[in-house]
Amino acid sequence: MITALLFVVGFLSLFFIDPEITAFYYNRPVNFAWLVRIITHMVSHANLPHLLGNFVFGLPFMLYSEYKLKSHVKFLKLFFYTGLAALLGQGIAEQFMPLQVGGVIGSSGAIFGILGFALASADETKWVRLLALATLGFHIFNQGLLTWYSIKGLTFGIAFAAHLAGMLAGVAIALILRRRNRRRPGPSRSRKRRP
Repeated sequence: MITALLFVVGFLSLFFIDPEITAFYYNRPVNFAWLVRIITHMVSHANLPHLLGNFVFGLPFMLYSEYKLKSHVKFLKLFFYTGLAALLGQGIAEQFMPLQVGGVIGSSGAIFGILGFALASADETKWVRLLALATLGFHIFNQGLLTWYSIKGLTFGIAFAAHLAGMLAGVAIALILRRRNRRRPGPSRSRKRRP
């Protein structure tokens, strides 16, 4: 449900709001508009292929995470927390890049965060966990390599560090929630069995 809502907001923003207004730029003065862009950059996109690319890639992970969290509010928090981590990660990486991106637009950092969350929280069977961990390892390696290429000036224009930071934040959130859920006794554990 929230996945569809995020897509609709992104789609409508293409037609009614100039992406220059919603994109986040690191070098702008801190004011109210700058703070608003921290959120708006995650739901707006540069163009329709950008929006479709993010959501076609992210759809299975977003739907799984929304189901796994069993709460629209928790899913929105996951989306925005990983998006904020992505923004911070890209901002830090930009300090070391000879060709700086300068700003970000789109939900790919948050979607990679949801990918990290989904893969790190997959616990259905041993084989699903193994496949999820292998996929997660590949994506972390790939985005880490692309981030390194960006820092070396070999690639430009895509916020690979945002993808990596979002994904690592998603993994961290999944591990925190898993640990918290293991400590919390379930209803069947708290009752004493009768002989």
